[in-house]
Formats: sequence, C-alpha cells, structure tokens
Amino acid sequence: RNERGVSVIQVSDGGYVLTGNMEKDLGGFYIWVVKTASDGEMIWHTDASLPNSNSNDNIGYSIIEALDGNYIIAGNVENSGSSIDIWINKLNSIDGSKMWDEGIYYGGISIDESYTGINTIDGNFILAGTTRSQGNGGYDGWVIKIDQNGNVIWEQTYGGNYDDKIYSVIESDNGSALTFCGYTRSFNSQYDDIWIFQIDSEGNEIF
Repeated sequence: RNERGVSVIQVSDGGYVLTGNMEKDLGGFYIWVVKTASDGEMIWHTDASLPNSNSNDNIGYSIIEALDGNYIIAGNVENSGSSIDIWINKLNSIDGSKMWDEGIYYGGISIDESYTGINTIDGNFILAGTTRSQGNGGYDGWVIKIDQNGNVIWEQTYGGNYDDKIYSVIESDNGSALTFCGYTRSFNSQYDDIWIFQIDSEGNEIF
C-alpha cells in the first residue's frame, strides 16, 4: 500500500509524531499518525480519519503538541461528498485514541485546505492554507487562529483575484507577528510567484 509522510515534530517526551496518509485496502486513504521513541522505534500508529471516509483526498498535514501534552492533528478531508474541508482532532499521547469524537471541521461549500500549523506564544494555534469558499476569487490564502479546544478566535483571507496559497508559517520571538510563505498568481505576473507576507497577532497585514 502507498504510505506518505508529510509532517513531523519532536514532542516534549523526546519522541516524534508524524502524519500523512496511508492507502486503505478497499480504496481511498486515511490520515495516518505515528508516534515513535527518540530512536525512531514505533510506539503506536493510528487511523485518525473518520470511520466511513474513503476519499483519496484525506491527508494529515501538521501536528501540534497541545498544552496538556496531547496532539492536535490537522489535515484535509472530503466532507459531504462535495467539498474538501480542514479537519482537526485531538489524539491521546499515550495510545493515539481520538479525544474529540468526530473532530472539528473548518470550511464552506468548496475546497478549503490547511497545509501548516503551529503553536503560538499565547497558548493558541494557527492553521494556514487556502480557501475557495470565501475571499477575493480563485484560491485565497486562509489563516485561522483557534484556541486549545478548537474554537475559532479569528480567521482571515489574504490574496487577490487569482490563486494564492500558504504553505509555511513562523511566529516572531515575542509573538507580535506571523510571517507566511507560499505562492501567488494574483500579484506581479500571470505565473506562480513566491509569496511572503506578515500579519500582526490579530490578523492585520504588516506587509
């Protein structure tokens, strides 16, 4: 079967958690999460997707260690058969079991995806990627700030009339700014260009 790793972090116990996806026996993919010891030996692995989701679009893109030591897994899943939404769940660090029943969705009627996520200094989380359900047209960069329970604190789209996607984010040392990198087709040319921009902690653009 096809197995793909997309993201890995080192967690507070010295081990590692990685996510991506794995092909199911009967078709489709599930979000796959693996916990290892510090030497890479596997401790547990789990299917983090919803039980009846068989889409090829299911994939985990980021892991965030929560304040309680458990893990937030963020990825993209087919929702209602007609759209792709961002989906998160919280996994128990001991055995990988789901802690939030069916998890939490973010998205609208079209394609909405997260490609990166981080802890913020204030104890919350940032997810970033792209949306076609809102914004200025085409795909727009999409940033969501959520609390430890997955509740949205604020969300904002960035970009122009064409396709704009965010793939990476870092936070400044004092938490005053977030800097994003991705690509844009909305500014400067008709081709894909590297895109970097910065916002403050409330989502307002700095440059």
